[in-house]
Amino acid sequence: MKIQISEDVLWRKVGDEILISDTTSENIFGLDGAGARMWQLIAENGSTDAAVAVLAAEFDAAPDAIEADLNALVADLRGRGLLEIEQSTDSPARAPKRRAS
Repeated sequence: MKIQISEDVLWRKVGDEILISDTTSENIFGLDGAGARMWQLIAENGSTDAAVAVLAAEFDAAPDAIEADLNALVADLRGRGLLEIEQSTDSPARAPKRRAS
């Protein structure tokens, strides 16, 4: 599945943790351990498929288990408005969101 970080989200790696700031709600979230690594791979690849392959090798775990954990994290972060699922290439393209000046 293709994923993108919402445009109103800023994030930074601090030590072993990922700090995520939602500039709309001004909420700050933190991820550590496997969650932090999952976020990094989503940011780098924009795909759960690529992330599962890397995580399965890094954590020496079954791809099905990694995929289930990753999908749960994606669903949680999407529900908080931090991630967006990209439309398939068969769908009409969405116009980009514009920020107010």
